[in-house]
Amino acid sequence: MTHELMSDLRIREDSENSDIILSEEAQAALMEFLREQETIKTEEEALVKTKNVEKALEVDYKEDWNLSQFWTDEPTCEAVEKIVASIYEPGMKIGCISSPTCFKHLLKCKQSNPTLVHLFEFDNRFAVFDNFNFWDYNSPLEIPESHKGSFDILIIDPPFLSEECFTSLAIRCLQKEGVKLMFLTGLIMEELALQVFKDLKKQKFVPKHKNKLSTPFMLLANFPADSALE
Repeated sequence: MTHELMSDLRIREDSENSDIILSEEAQAALMEFLREQETIKTEEEALVKTKNVEKALEVDYKEDWNLSQFWTDEPTCEAVEKIVASIYEPGMKIGCISSPTCFKHLLKCKQSNPTLVHLFEFDNRFAVFDNFNFWDYNSPLEIPESHKGSFDILIIDPPFLSEECFTSLAIRCLQKEGVKLMFLTGLIMEELALQVFKDLKKQKFVPKHKNKLSTPFMLLANFPADSALE
C-alpha cells in the first residue's frame, strides 16, 4: 500500500474503540490494490496448473515478506551464473535451496541441462517448474530419495538469518562427495557458517538485492568462486 494512501487515513477515537475511516479516494485506491493482488494470484495459480514454464520464466514474482523473501538482483544472478559456468561439467546436478531467483536465471541462461537444475523451496508459486521440490526448513530431511547424495553444486540462500534455520539446511543430505557449495547469506551468519562448514571461505564478491536490502550480505564458498569473476 502506498505512503500516500496510508497518510490519507483519518482515525476517530471514542471511549470504547478506534475506527479507521478511509476517504472515498483512499477506499478506491485500496480496492484497486486488492484487485491487482487478486489478479496476480489468479495468474500465478494458472501458471502452476498449466505448467507454462516459458511464461513463468519471464514473470517478475513479487517478494512475500511473510516468507522472508528478498530477491537477489540481476548482477548477482549473473555472477552466480559465471561462477557455476567456471566449475560446471556436463551431467552435473545443481541444487538451489531457497534461491528461486538464481534457479530461474540458471534455467533461462541454458548453460547447463535444465533437467539437472533443481529448486528446493517453500513457496508453491514455483511449482510451475517440473524440477521444483517443496521444501520446509522445519522438516529439512523430507527430500525425495532420488535427490539424496546426488548434487554436485549447491547454491543456498537461507530463508531466515537465524541459527535454527541455518543448521536445519539439509546440505549433507543432498551433497555428493566433492560438492561445490555457495552460500548467499547475511554477514552476521559468518561465524556460525564457518563452524558448521569448516571448508567455507568468505569471497570478495558481495551479493545484492533488488529492493536494496540494508542487511549486509556475503558469499561463502568451499572453492575459489571469486576467480570466475576476475
